[in-house]
Amino acid sequence: MHMKSLFTLLILLLVTNSSCSQVETLLPDKKKKVDRLFERWNKSNSPGMAIGIISKGKMIYAKGYGLASLEHSITNSSKTVFNIASNSKQFTAACIAILQSKGKLNVNQTLKNFFPDFSDYAKDITIKHLLHHTSGIRDFSQITYLSGLRPDDYYNDNDILSWINNQKSLNFPPGEQFLYSNSNYWLLGKIVEKVTKMSLADFAHKEIFEPLQMVNTRFIDNNSIIINNRASGYSSIRSGGFRNIISTLEHTGNGGVYTSVQDLDKWVNAYFNKTILNDAFWKLMTTKGTLKNEKTIDYAWGLEIQKYKGLNIIEHGGRVPGYLSEIIRFPDQNFSVIVLTNVSNTNATQLGYQIADIFLKDQFKEVDFIIPKDPNFIKLPNQVLKQYQGTYWNAKDGYSRELMVKNDTLHYMRSSRNTNKLVPVSKNKFKMINTPPEMNVYVEFSKNDMMSFIENGKTVASFNKYTLAIYDDKELQNYTGIYYSEEIDTKYEIKQNKNNLQLFINGRRSVFLQPIMTNVFNSPMALFLFKGNNKNINDFTVSTPRVKNIVFKRIQ
Repeated sequence: MHMKSLFTLLILLLVTNSSCSQVETLLPDKKKKVDRLFERWNKSNSPGMAIGIISKGKMIYAKGYGLASLEHSITNSSKTVFNIASNSKQFTAACIAILQSKGKLNVNQTLKNFFPDFSDYAKDITIKHLLHHTSGIRDFSQITYLSGLRPDDYYNDNDILSWINNQKSLNFPPGEQFLYSNSNYWLLGKIVEKVTKMSLADFAHKEIFEPLQMVNTRFIDNNSIIINNRASGYSSIRSGGFRNIISTLEHTGNGGVYTSVQDLDKWVNAYFNKTILNDAFWKLMTTKGTLKNEKTIDYAWGLEIQKYKGLNIIEHGGRVPGYLSEIIRFPDQNFSVIVLTNVSNTNATQLGYQIADIFLKDQFKEVDFIIPKDPNFIKLPNQVLKQYQGTYWNAKDGYSRELMVKNDTLHYMRSSRNTNKLVPVSKNKFKMINTPPEMNVYVEFSKNDMMSFIENGKTVASFNKYTLAIYDDKELQNYTGIYYSEEIDTKYEIKQNKNNLQLFINGRRSVFLQPIMTNVFNSPMALFLFKGNNKNINDFTVSTPRVKNIVFKRIQ
């Protein structure tokens, strides 16, 4: 070998070895920072989570924190199997993508093609609308509590089918808006079953999980199935400790996948190596939806395509009682984060991004996410702060917020237990304190008593200040009675309880209704909009963030 070539080779080896040793030196420090994020759950008497950090096809850190089973003192690990909730949607979408690639269906086919007995609205809704959450179909998971079911109550596919088919109207005309709805992906799962004559669980196993050797991953459509290494789901209780959350539900499509960090490592890397699932498949999976007005939305095929601190990301989160999950890919960096938890009182999404902050800090593009690290806070006298105190109404989405001055500070109140401090940066603009790391939130007031809610420089909600309606006992009595909804086959009784109205659902005591404006009452469950004057109330509509205008008519 020529001496110059040999010298060059030696230099390259030295640089490579130096680079590797530098990475090895840095990695333990980063691992310690990650461990500190999870130390509050890493106890012998607490449920917790499992995480995976993947770089360039290699799992560089995988670890479990806390217990998978409090009853049996079994610790969480990368092999522990968790319910990943809505992260299941990407696997349902993957089944649709595979069927389209095989010519078995077309995403422009309508719901009516697969459900000919559905209401007329089905003829205007396509598979594509379902994939991108632009169908307008109400979310059955929110209908469950509107119909009086509690989180641990059982319902089956026939109930879901009935709730969807009995809808007299949609949240909006198909294609006009994006609104996340679990009904969309439950229907996609049923479409897979109709096309393949197989269960969604069996088809996904054959086409995805088995080829990728995801041996501990499955859609669970039978709650009697034994799931090896399963983590029990828990929720904290106010008096201390935890309660075990046991679900008997068996529906799939919108959720239902149980898997581990080790298996998800294979799924995450399938995007980067594109061998078993090819490039055409992943192009479909990452194709964003488009509205009728040609506006592109971030939601693709069970995945959200966004940016985080200037970097492209492909991500999705999941939440059901007892479990949360987050899967984030950074495609340009070939870097991914997985967080799976078996405890409700945590935030898997926030923790996932905090891990990314540790490993990708030097690659963030500040020009794309200009966030002042130390805004110039000012001090405003109480008499100025009290000008903003009061109640504010969001007419678009139908909910209210209260602002209150406490201890010389303005507070933004979603409820008595869910508040954030607002610190002034000018006379009419305030920064919200203690938001997630990736979220920069300001509240701004205008002269006409309007309040704007601004996230990362974009106004996402507008509110008008209003005065709470006050009803006397006689006026409240006009709203009492028994009402029935044909759409969800549910009976509501409204009774007067001292100076309040209280709701009973199918005879079961439920929430109090708080007066907002004339004929408008709010509650922790939903918004109630009564029709008519307060002496002749015959019907009302009930709305939640994902279910609009369920009609109830007076029957007594």
